[in-house]
Order: sequence, then C-alpha cells, then structure tokens
Amino acid sequence: MLHPAQKQFIMKKYLGLILILMMTIQFAAGQNGMPAMRPAGFTLTFHFDGGMMYHFEDIIIAEDSCVYKQNLKGSVLSKRFKLTAVQLDSLYAMLQQNQFTQISYYNKGMVYDRGGERISIGWGNNSKMFTVNDSQSNFVSPEWMSNWNRICRYVKALPAQKG
Repeated sequence: MLHPAQKQFIMKKYLGLILILMMTIQFAAGQNGMPAMRPAGFTLTFHFDGGMMYHFEDIIIAEDSCVYKQNLKGSVLSKRFKLTAVQLDSLYAMLQQNQFTQISYYNKGMVYDRGGERISIGWGNNSKMFTVNDSQSNFVSPEWMSNWNRICRYVKALPAQKG
C-alpha cells in the first residue's frame, strides 16, 4: 500500500506526462495547420484542367457522398461514390504525412496553354481551408513536387476504390 504522499507524487507525475503529451499533439497539429485527427465536415476538392485541351476532371470528397466528373472533348461522365470512415481517415493521414498545408507554390505571371491540378481541403463548414495550385500560372515549388505528386496520385485513385 502506498503512502498518501507517494500517491500524490505519482499522480502529479502522470498528470505532468499527460499535459506534455497533449501539448505535443497540439504543437504537432499546429505545425501543419491540420488537426491531429480528421475533423468533422472534412472536404476535399480536386480539379484537373487540360489547358487548351477540352478536358477536365473534378473529384469532390465529403463525409456523406463523393462525386467524380470528367469531361473529355464534350463527353461528360459523372459518377457518385462513397468512402468509408476508414478510407477518409486514410486520405487525411496521407495528406498529413505529405505535409499538404506546407506545400508551397508560386505564380509565374502570364502562362499560356497550361492546365494542371489544384486541390483544396476544408472543414468546419469550410471556415478553415487550404489550397495547393499547380495549374495555369501557378507552380508547385520543386522541393515539394514529390509530396504533391503522391497526393495527386492518391486522390485520383479514390473514385475507383470500393467503399
């Protein structure tokens, strides 16, 4: 049996560890601008523009439904799909691992005939939003291209997954 002073010491020690852990989690989440866990109302929109080609693709991801839309030279395909909570969590974790909110891009001024990809994420009725744009006159910084490409490949594969 522990003496009351020993119990108090152990409780203070555990409380201190819990506080340190909570602060570490909040600090890590604050580092990339994203909460540690997928927030309620999380959404993702992906847009591919073919530039001067008559082609675009849109993917809209939400908790309750998802939509894939493709226009290829006027032929429009639209498909609804649903992701499970596990798939949404996996998407969110992949965005965190690839530091989506840290990816920098820059504007080069006037650029002609350039399509590309743009992704926006949001939550809290889109009160919190982040966008990365690698299209038209915007270019993802070279040091972030591998992260960006991993994210784009992952998102483009989502409509084919079984929910």
